[in-house]
Amino acid sequence: MSLIQAATINARLDRLPATRTVWKMVLLLSIGGFFEFYDLFFTGYVAPGLIRSGIFTATTVGFFGITGFAAVTHSTSARRSCGGASVGSAG
Repeated sequence: MSLIQAATINARLDRLPATRTVWKMVLLLSIGGFFEFYDLFFTGYVAPGLIRSGIFTATTVGFFGITGFAAVTHSTSARRSCGGASVGSAG
């Protein structure tokens, strides 16, 4: 995207009236961003406790094992990738 196109999009967004629908979209995007960062940082802080308590293991037994914490982090990144691909192809 060129600088001129970005400036045009930014100007169009700035001209939007501050209606209830626009604020609803801002709120929904903010809530989505909050949970996205929560989910992203969740793995780093919760993983040691889940492994120490025996709920998950530090390594996965097999290629498709679901007892290891790597399966949780992989499913999180796979969900993000699939969600991004579906949103990117919709536009």
